[in-house]
Amino acid sequence: MKKKSFFLMLLFCIITMLLLGAGKQEQKEKGPSFPKEPAGKVEISFMSNASYPYDKAVPHMVELFQKQNPNIIIKTEFNPTRKLWEIIELRMSAKESTPDLFFADIPLIAGYSLKGYLAPLDNYFTKEEKSNWVEAAVSASTVNGKLMAAPFISSATLMYYNKRHFKEAGIPFPPKDPSQRLTWEEVLEIAKKLTIDADKDGIPERFGLGLIQMNRPYIVLNFPLSLGAKSIGSDGLTTKGIIDTPEWIRALTFYRDLHNTWKVSPK
Repeated sequence: MKKKSFFLMLLFCIITMLLLGAGKQEQKEKGPSFPKEPAGKVEISFMSNASYPYDKAVPHMVELFQKQNPNIIIKTEFNPTRKLWEIIELRMSAKESTPDLFFADIPLIAGYSLKGYLAPLDNYFTKEEKSNWVEAAVSASTVNGKLMAAPFISSATLMYYNKRHFKEAGIPFPPKDPSQRLTWEEVLEIAKKLTIDADKDGIPERFGLGLIQMNRPYIVLNFPLSLGAKSIGSDGLTTKGIIDTPEWIRALTFYRDLHNTWKVSPK
């Protein structure tokens, strides 16, 4: 079976919530059970991320879905990323009737599940369909052995480098072979050579290493994970015995020193 498009992912989620909302879920041991097409007009509220590309892609997906399912009306509410998580928490904790569907950031899945905000989705996806998803996304969406969210997108962090700056400093380009990839210590030495503080005032005019979202787990986790550390306990909640390990301490000490000791990265 071909890889599912974003549209099909959304379609499955919508149908799943329709079934759960109507109280018609059927449990079958031999495989997933899909709901029948609802009779009459059905309106579903969907809370989406307003950031690009969702602001462009989601309306298009909704339009395609409604053409194939004219009896289902999708009411989409867009909110900026940071505001979105706050609104979801407030509405779900207050047990409001909307939204029926919403974006859920992977680190929040376990908490949402334990609070009763999400319903298991295992009965609505076949093994073949699940196999089309990135294994890490499925693992992160699974809580206590149950699939609590359908992976929608996956992202990865990458390191870019300015070839002109490397040439000017006489630094060889990083190897393309992953087996010869740079260590963080090697990145540090390169960053020191690329950092420029012409007036010697302690504030570089050019930093050798730029880290986006520097105060958020999305970037910080790369450091302990590269040392073989875990990001969180297997239950999706535990941090004791994880973030106080030697690997974490070493990683975050290095991260701190990039900004404060070596000053190769802006604060």
